[in-house]
Amino acid sequence: MVSESDRRRRRMLGFLAIATLSLAIYGSFLPMRYVPTSWAEATAAFKSLPWFHLGIYRRADWVANGLIILLPSFLMSAAIDWGRSTRWPLVLFSPLVVGVCCAVAVGIEYCQAFFPIRTQSLNDLVAGCVGALLGPILYLVLGRSFAKAVFQLRDAESSQKLRWTIVVFVFLNLAYAVMPLDLMLQPSDYVAKYRAGKIILLPTLNGLDSPDLLKVLFLSLVRGAILAAMLTVCCGARTAAWGTIAFALTNELLQIPVFTRFVSIWDVIAATAGVPVGIFGAQVLGRMKLLTRASFWIASGGLALALITAGTLGRSTGWVESAEAVQTAWEHFWDWPLAKYYFTSEFEAGSNVVLKLGLFAIVGFCFAVGVSKLAGIRRAIAIVWVAMAVVVTATFIEVMQVYLKPHIADASDVLLYLSGATVGWLAYQFVFGLETVGAERGWQNNGVAER
Repeated sequence: MVSESDRRRRRMLGFLAIATLSLAIYGSFLPMRYVPTSWAEATAAFKSLPWFHLGIYRRADWVANGLIILLPSFLMSAAIDWGRSTRWPLVLFSPLVVGVCCAVAVGIEYCQAFFPIRTQSLNDLVAGCVGALLGPILYLVLGRSFAKAVFQLRDAESSQKLRWTIVVFVFLNLAYAVMPLDLMLQPSDYVAKYRAGKIILLPTLNGLDSPDLLKVLFLSLVRGAILAAMLTVCCGARTAAWGTIAFALTNELLQIPVFTRFVSIWDVIAATAGVPVGIFGAQVLGRMKLLTRASFWIASGGLALALITAGTLGRSTGWVESAEAVQTAWEHFWDWPLAKYYFTSEFEAGSNVVLKLGLFAIVGFCFAVGVSKLAGIRRAIAIVWVAMAVVVTATFIEVMQVYLKPHIADASDVLLYLSGATVGWLAYQFVFGLETVGAERGWQNNGVAER
């Protein structure tokens, strides 16, 4: 007998599957430059789809085309299987899931004839069909275990939630390190990557003045500090130090066979430099019991907003001087949502979107923790103020990019920021929402493990 809660979750998964499939279809026709074409011409173009012999530089985009179909295929499988005692319904309906997703992949390639700015190819068609096939397979292998782990995280004790958070943090970072799976298969590929300067095995001062490199190193330091802080709380300082260093080394080693990724010993050094920062931060927070205070979390969310704003607008090289350029920027500000991402590679576009969602998810999470520790009218006021802070900051960032170069302002990015903050807020509610307002967390009593 399927419970009502399982039915609701099944409907939610179905909705997510439809939403992700719709987004894949929408993204496949950006930037929406339709050219009148007869059905006969479209059919002829589809019958003669070329097969491109993709070089190492194009493999990332090929993998991305498979992933955008794999996700809805996986979610469809989850919607069918959720709450059932047997897997037979999923086994029986898997061919239908694959068929629907393959039909979408075929339809996309066919209809791209009406949008000739898009490239039609058998490569994209095959990638989409492979993604459609892998969705049910991955769910059969991992789906139930993943769902079980997620709900164990929600129902676990506070100290266990922190350990689960560490596992998720490490997994997501390592998974991102190997994306977009454009693996090098020949020794010549490794030589090409090395000659392109994408493998730095020894620390040299060359290029350290590059703003982009400094930004990457700063993010590595922050990542190392966050992991070290979490490990310090639950496992002690020694484990935090060795665990963070091992994580940094593993993260770089995994990126060696991935052509798109840069491998640098400086990233390991930066992450290692974050270890004492994380350990010290965890010890201070533990002694002062700041993690139990609403003001700390709300201030952290506000600080994150300030850093995101400074990091985004700080890359500016000056003000736009031409009134015509400003007018043009405003006109393109309201282009089709996400249309500007078409002019980069699929991997760069996806990474950009994920980064924006992720940064604002951190903001939403911090604000959710802070608000959860308040009650009554103070809670209502805090919700209004943090919501206004997110909306105003998101809008300010994009509007300022109209007047600053070399930025590209995009109204749809405001929606990305707000979506990310919402995801962070809901993630906290899902994982920690069962705990009472203001309750002491297991890792906040004295703050740090003694081991």
